[in-house]
Amino acid sequence: MAELLPEVCMENHSRLKASLLGHSTKGAPRESSTPIGSDCVATKESRLNPQLLEQIFLKLDLRDRLNCARTCRRWADVMGSEKMTQDAVFRFGKADMEKSWEAMISSRRACRNLKFIEVDLKENFSKIKSIGGGLRDLQLVNCWWTDSILYQILTKCTKLESLSISGRLETRSPVEKKSIMSLLLETDPGVSQTSSLGLCRSSSKRVPAELLDEGSHATFLSPPRRDVMYAIEDSLSSVRHLSLKDCRGEAWVKGTTDCFLRLLPNLISISLRNCTPVYKKFLSLNSSSMPLLKDIDFQPDSPRDDDPELIAPFARKYSQRVERLTLNLRGVSEETYAPILSCTKLRHFSLEKGARFGDSDLRELVRNNPDLESLHIADSECLSQKGLSNVTHLDKLRHLILNDCTEVQLGAGMLDRLRKIASFKHFEFSFGASSRHHPRNAGDCALALEISGILEVLELRLGSYGHPFSPWRHLRSVKLCRALESDEPISNGDVGSQTGKHSIDLPLGDGVIEALDFIHFSTLTIRNCGEVTHASLSTLLDRHSSLRTLRLLDFHLEDEVVKMLRDSCPRLEQDLLETFRVSERGETLILTFGPRPI
Repeated sequence: MAELLPEVCMENHSRLKASLLGHSTKGAPRESSTPIGSDCVATKESRLNPQLLEQIFLKLDLRDRLNCARTCRRWADVMGSEKMTQDAVFRFGKADMEKSWEAMISSRRACRNLKFIEVDLKENFSKIKSIGGGLRDLQLVNCWWTDSILYQILTKCTKLESLSISGRLETRSPVEKKSIMSLLLETDPGVSQTSSLGLCRSSSKRVPAELLDEGSHATFLSPPRRDVMYAIEDSLSSVRHLSLKDCRGEAWVKGTTDCFLRLLPNLISISLRNCTPVYKKFLSLNSSSMPLLKDIDFQPDSPRDDDPELIAPFARKYSQRVERLTLNLRGVSEETYAPILSCTKLRHFSLEKGARFGDSDLRELVRNNPDLESLHIADSECLSQKGLSNVTHLDKLRHLILNDCTEVQLGAGMLDRLRKIASFKHFEFSFGASSRHHPRNAGDCALALEISGILEVLELRLGSYGHPFSPWRHLRSVKLCRALESDEPISNGDVGSQTGKHSIDLPLGDGVIEALDFIHFSTLTIRNCGEVTHASLSTLLDRHSSLRTLRLLDFHLEDEVVKMLRDSCPRLEQDLLETFRVSERGETLILTFGPRPI
């Protein structure tokens, strides 16, 4: 499904969570046309009323999680609470740093996870050093630092388990001169309990324009010196997950791989995307140096990387041990990826951009890996209904995801066989944008829903052929999405702009709400749902007592909904309101309902 955007919220499972966040679109962020103090909560062109936010946040119990980054500029005052928690994210200039840092230091809990974005680390070294001993996760995103400063910081972080470096600013001046970045409540609920290490480099990546003086820019630089890497050798010994992206330079091949891959005896998973030279270096290492490695994610640099040596060495070394394999093989020929079919221990397999992956390939994959629990095939032009029937032989299959496979049709026979797989719980299906079977797939959509009685998660993208719902039972999660139908932009839509495709309007209502009447689900996600009306939202909330989480993504708020949200603040607070969130570019509404405390 669509990528998740940087979400910001506070985790407090005893409260209701309402969040507003935007979907990334092309161009610069829209500036708010509504002055602070306006009585408008949220519209297409304005932000949430900061005064309302202050009122909400000051009433909340912030004990569980509180992270700082950018949003309404007046939230700095709200953040000055003694209930700061173990996680902090800073993304602003000098002016806001002192106040927010003092609030965090005065917290009764030690900071464990710290993220800096566009911050001068030399200037703030003393602050970092004061809490470094308790840090478990340190993320440096486009900050300014020197090798010496980074070395000193890392030596102070004696308990560091996770380190992420996403480049550094070329000069200090943009950070020192600009203090316009204020606070944004941000949550990172996905922080792994196990250690992880991520590095990213992009020679052309620009810092957001609002951070920089006119005409200046910043780039991601090469990795830090090797002595800096060895400064964290003790921490590296506990790293279990390594992720490299866009690391194509010779410095990465000689420096990064030598310093890291040889120091990771406990490595469990590795992700190498757009860094084929590093991937080849990884393949040259003795596989016995990483005896625990069972999860590999690989994406070649470009469609020109149709090299037989991309996959064959991997298959020779890891085909008998890898359990989770994720491949994005854009432009890679059938002969190149054929060796992956020799894997015999796979439990999770994901293939994207495998246009030539067909029926015989799937048949061999299933035959060699009878213990497959999850299968994700995307963008295949050769996989057909007949070949897809092979998945019904997987007795342990739990997750089946089919996205944009142009020749795939859902037949009643296959769905009936899927129903008989006792472990089958999660089904996602989207029609290929160029599929010739859309009219028939509308009926197949209805057939798919008939198997949902055994599912916990169902995700479908709906086309323009109506809403063929059936009664569902006991679903934990339901996800609906408008199908991407055309490459031609439409005049009133900007969703899907990242792919150049636009979605057909699917308003929340027009039979959708009524069709959900017989469903007993706890989570509902609807993407690209267009206009959210007061009647449809109220009806949905009133009719579903089992609903615990509602996500409406890429929507436009009707004025009555805005008024309802604003007027309902006291009631929502009593109903365990957790947090509001708003973006500068779009809207996402997430409501999470929890049990009322005793």
